Amino acid sequence: MLVGIFFWELAKNLGFSSPQVTIVNLYSTQVDLPENITWVVGNGKKLPFENMAFDLAFSNSVIEHLYDWESQL
Repeated sequence: MLVGIFFWELAKNLGFSSPQVTIVNLYSTQVDLPENITWVVGNGKKLPFENMAFDLAFSNSVIEHLYDWESQL
């Protein structure tokens, strides 16, 4: 189970609505995800989403998507 998944399951069991969450990573996952979470394999330099597709974006661990020093500047 991914860290944080328990929170969404607990919220649902308590009757709270769960937001739609999209995770983008370089690699696929073998973990069964709750229905409100979508895992997308993608490159952070060219995301596979239309402009304005999300209400909120959180970025964490972006550096692994940039590969070299020139891309990080």
